[in-house]
Amino acid sequence: MIADLARNGPSSERGWAYAKWAQIELNDRGDPAAAQRHAALSTGYGGGSDVNGVISQLNAQIWSGHEEQDLQLSKALEGLVQKRQPDTSETFFAANKLLAHGWLLFVSADYPASGAAWSGLSGAQGTASFDLLSERVAAMSYAMGHDLPDSRRAMARASDTTPDQLAWQIAQGAFLALPVYWMDAEAGRWADALAEARAMDATLEAGKAKRPIYGPMQHVWIWPLEATALAHLGDVAGAQAVADRTPLDCYPCARARAAVAVAAHDAPAADRWFAEAVRQGPSLPQAYVEWARARLDRGDADGAIALMRQAEPKAPKMADIPQAWGEALAAKGDFAGAAAKYAEAQTLAPSWGRARLKRGAALARLGRRADADKDLQQASAMDLTGPERTELVSIRR
Repeated sequence: MIADLARNGPSSERGWAYAKWAQIELNDRGDPAAAQRHAALSTGYGGGSDVNGVISQLNAQIWSGHEEQDLQLSKALEGLVQKRQPDTSETFFAANKLLAHGWLLFVSADYPASGAAWSGLSGAQGTASFDLLSERVAAMSYAMGHDLPDSRRAMARASDTTPDQLAWQIAQGAFLALPVYWMDAEAGRWADALAEARAMDATLEAGKAKRPIYGPMQHVWIWPLEATALAHLGDVAGAQAVADRTPLDCYPCARARAAVAVAAHDAPAADRWFAEAVRQGPSLPQAYVEWARARLDRGDADGAIALMRQAEPKAPKMADIPQAWGEALAAKGDFAGAAAKYAEAQTLAPSWGRARLKRGAALARLGRRADADKDLQQASAMDLTGPERTELVSIRR
């Protein structure tokens, strides 16, 4: 019936029908490719159906691992939702305006602003159906923006739920909320991050016969996270086995394959996979940052800086970019330039212990001991990984 309405119904209904058809293909059949085809036909009819159509396209692209398309559609949606259409309710308008803005901030890597936007959804008009997710997406955003204190506060506000209820709401909203994974990753607790990803994987595996969308969620969301955690733990064979199961046309999957190659000390393969991720997501900063760190780890500071120059205009609010840039300058012996870049990172991520630690180290190398001690003292009170805390002790001796 929905197919007939989409193909032959009145113009006022066809956009809505194509969007619903895409939703059925995605959620009930687990077929993102079919969902993309129908979603692509859901816009152009005007009014609220175009908003609904772009949302259906977004969901299909997210569960295909197409994060470049996610970014571009998020920008389009942000423009569409600024004005209420006459065929939509005030609730539909208010909710979509807030959700679209918060998600665009997230995919644009403006993580502090995204965290604040998602935390602000609590009690907002029309967003009650996202109560399980709002604080979790906020916590994830804060963690990815190197703000574990705000991340923990957001998780403390999050509503209790069962794993399957959470997985289903993530499926419906296409908001990739796995905050504890990112909190553990930020703290360097990769074994705990892996356990979190595997717990969600088990939930999706157990439920995908009933809810086929869980299959694509495993492929483009959870398996790349598992492979990345295994790579950081040094289990190259395990990481490779998981990464090999992921689709090739998937931005997080290409980045996970690159992480596996880095762990295997296979520089040519890492460069190939990072280049593939950049090709798939030319407007996204994450692959550039990860590639720069890989280049820096093998002694190519100039290559890392070149990548940061490309990444900076794509994500001017992402603290990782000046931080990695600063670490590359420090590797070249330019401690003044490094300190300046670390200061930029501190401004963007005031709670990031690594930024203060590295700036303190650079200032110490410049002989500015009082300034260095101030930064190092502040870093000592912040969240640091085990290796970072060891470095702090060494610098303060």
